[in-house]
Amino acid sequence: MSHEPLKALSWALPEDLSGKSVLFVGAQPLSGLSEADVTYLQGFYPFVQALERQGASVACDWPNGEMYDVVLLLAPQNLLAMQYQLAQSLLRLADDGILIAVAANDAGGKRLGKLLKSAGVAYDEEAKEKCRIVFARKEAADVGVIQDWITHGSVQPILDGAYMSQPGIYGWDKLDKGSALLAEHLPEKLKGTGADFGCGYGYLARQVLTRYESIKTLYCIEADHNALACAKENLSDYADKTEFIWADLTAFTARLKTLDWVVMNPPFHEGKAADSEIGKAFISTAHRLMRKNAQLYMVANTHLPYEAHLQDTFFKVEKAAEGSGFKVLICTK
Repeated sequence: MSHEPLKALSWALPEDLSGKSVLFVGAQPLSGLSEADVTYLQGFYPFVQALERQGASVACDWPNGEMYDVVLLLAPQNLLAMQYQLAQSLLRLADDGILIAVAANDAGGKRLGKLLKSAGVAYDEEAKEKCRIVFARKEAADVGVIQDWITHGSVQPILDGAYMSQPGIYGWDKLDKGSALLAEHLPEKLKGTGADFGCGYGYLARQVLTRYESIKTLYCIEADHNALACAKENLSDYADKTEFIWADLTAFTARLKTLDWVVMNPPFHEGKAADSEIGKAFISTAHRLMRKNAQLYMVANTHLPYEAHLQDTFFKVEKAAEGSGFKVLICTK
């Protein structure tokens, strides 16, 4: 997420939050909240770490039964996720509470007000820092619309019921073409202990576990808490072989068994910008955790320049396939 929504939210904060109960949804470090009683809600591990470094206690799940004087929402871009978080936020407002929601103009901000209007919610709107800010109260909210938003934004079956996923997870309802290409070019045999870096909702991990019975342990590592929860559900048939780790693979410190292999389709985006540095950090982490002669199987967009970093890091690098805008790379330590 860009810095503009945080700047806009900072501008929109009420002047006096002393003694107020605040729910901060999509929370990131933000000044001006020290006098309030704040509940921080965030499921993306790097942001959780940033908040915890400032002494905050962070929750991943929506609080039950609590009502708040103020709900702050850094709204997600996905429409269904935005509706879901608006609905959950409105339901947690005290009778005289206020919702302050922010989104960048190029990430759905212009529809915030329209969505609230469609739910019968009165609101005021401001434009600031290339964002839209809405101020709303929950009176007159259409209960049917709110419940519909929650239903359509909750965990649900995708791909004809093959997997469970949730709006807001990257590629939440799609079969990623890169992961499918990688699955087609995995080796004849995989065994021992491996890892799926950035496992998402668990598509690639299930492909691996279904195909290779000799696998002893598969670590599924993911920064998005919701995605990891879906992966755990989608891999429930392999509970005796899987371990799920919520972590930032660009700064990974957990201790694992030495890895015999790693599969990954690393993220390459920060907001709208392509960023190969995330994938390079994944590659370095994989190399550090792998035994000698272990192999990395990765897929990436063809335009992302990973080869030089791979050549500097691994003993052997080969391109196994290329197509549909993706390349499959196999690397030996």
